[in-house]
Amino acid sequence: MGPCQLGHGFQVTNAYGNLCYRAACCDRLPGTDSERFDSRDWAGMRRDLYYLIGWQVVVTAVIYNAPFAVSNWSQDEKDNLGGAQWRENVTDPV
Repeated sequence: MGPCQLGHGFQVTNAYGNLCYRAACCDRLPGTDSERFDSRDWAGMRRDLYYLIGWQVVVTAVIYNAPFAVSNWSQDEKDNLGGAQWRENVTDPV
């Protein structure tokens, strides 16, 4: 992909080479009539999703292994974790 033509905006790619920010006046790729330029950062969104899921697993593991005084989860509650308990809590909230 080449840069926008002079006077029609600017283009910047990230380290992955697949993200481009373009000025509003230059909303199409040079030499094309109908293809819109996708400026969404898919790699960044994927990275953020991995961080979110990873931290959820880490925090849950820390709380699960913490003593009762910290987590307020008794051993019986820890043994009964699963889909059935989740479904019961979702369908019949307190």
